[in-house]
Amino acid sequence: MVIPETNRELLENIDLLGLFEAKLGSIISQWAVLRNRLAHDYLDLKWDGISRFIKEGEGILKLLTAGVENYIKGR
Repeated sequence: MVIPETNRELLENIDLLGLFEAKLGSIISQWAVLRNRLAHDYLDLKWDGISRFIKEGEGILKLLTAGVENYIKGR
């Protein structure tokens, strides 16, 4: 397996582990893009990305947490 060079690539490929619902990686990898905007382009923020994170973030984090918990229980 190739080691991802960026956080976005790492998150995008999380589905390959088989621990999470399909397409979770592609959803949360978009957060890495938002994080970079917040960290590096904070003077030119796009409200759309922040608003989408606020609306969708809780549900996505619950999916991620459930996958991690299932993995830990299975060990």
